[in-house]
Amino acid sequence: MREILGDTFSMLIWLIEAWTGSPANVAPDEHDAIAWFAADALGDLSLAHDSYLAMFRQVLAGHRA
Repeated sequence: MREILGDTFSMLIWLIEAWTGSPANVAPDEHDAIAWFAADALGDLSLAHDSYLAMFRQVLAGHRA
Protein backbone atom coordinates (compact mmCIF):
# COMPACT_ATOMS: atom_id res chain seq x y z
CA MET A 1 0.00 0.00 0.00
CA ARG A 2 1.20 3.48 -0.79
CA GLU A 3 -0.33 6.66 0.61
CA ILE A 4 -0.17 9.82 -1.45
CA LEU A 5 -0.99 13.12 0.22
CA GLY A 6 -2.00 16.16 -1.78
CA ASP A 7 -3.02 19.64 -0.71
CA THR A 8 -6.69 18.73 -0.77
CA PHE A 9 -6.78 14.92 -0.72
CA SER A 10 -5.20 11.71 0.46
CA MET A 11 -5.11 8.58 -1.69
CA LEU A 12 -4.27 4.99 -0.87
CA ILE A 13 -2.95 2.89 -3.75
CA TRP A 14 -3.04 -0.86 -3.26
CA LEU A 15 -1.12 -3.21 -5.52
CA ILE A 16 -2.95 -6.54 -5.65
CA GLU A 17 -1.19 -9.43 -7.34
CA ALA A 18 -3.86 -12.13 -6.98
CA TRP A 19 -7.60 -11.92 -6.46
CA THR A 20 -10.65 -14.09 -6.92
CA GLY A 21 -14.05 -12.53 -7.63
CA SER A 22 -15.22 -9.09 -8.64
CA PRO A 23 -14.84 -5.87 -6.66
CA ALA A 24 -17.98 -4.17 -5.39
CA ASN A 25 -18.47 -0.46 -4.81
CA VAL A 26 -19.87 -0.52 -1.28
CA ALA A 27 -19.42 3.27 -0.90
CA PRO A 28 -21.09 4.78 -4.00
CA ASP A 29 -21.26 8.19 -2.30
CA GLU A 30 -17.44 8.20 -2.19
CA HIS A 31 -16.49 6.38 -5.42
CA ASP A 32 -17.87 6.49 -8.96
CA ALA A 33 -16.51 3.05 -9.77
CA ILE A 34 -14.17 0.38 -8.47
CA ALA A 35 -12.47 -2.13 -10.73
CA TRP A 36 -9.42 -4.36 -11.12
CA PHE A 37 -7.18 -3.63 -14.08
CA ALA A 38 -3.80 -4.78 -15.37
CA ALA A 39 -0.80 -2.43 -15.39
CA ASP A 40 -0.85 -2.25 -19.18
CA ALA A 41 -4.41 -0.84 -19.04
CA LEU A 42 -3.39 2.27 -17.05
CA GLY A 43 -3.39 4.53 -20.11
CA ASP A 44 -7.00 3.57 -20.91
CA LEU A 45 -8.42 4.57 -17.52
CA SER A 46 -10.70 7.57 -17.09
CA LEU A 47 -9.20 9.17 -13.97
CA ALA A 48 -10.47 12.06 -11.89
CA HIS A 49 -7.21 14.00 -12.28
CA ASP A 50 -4.43 13.89 -14.88
CA SER A 51 -1.72 13.54 -12.21
CA TYR A 52 -3.11 10.18 -10.99
CA LEU A 53 -1.65 8.25 -13.92
CA ALA A 54 1.89 9.31 -12.99
CA MET A 55 1.21 8.36 -9.36
CA PHE A 56 0.04 4.87 -10.32
CA ARG A 57 3.04 4.35 -12.61
CA GLN A 58 5.39 5.48 -9.82
CA VAL A 59 3.90 2.95 -7.41
CA LEU A 60 4.24 0.16 -9.99
CA ALA A 61 7.83 1.13 -10.82
CA GLY A 62 8.72 1.05 -7.11
CA HIS A 63 7.19 -2.39 -6.77
CA ARG A 64 9.13 -3.82 -9.70
CA ALA A 65 12.47 -2.49 -8.44
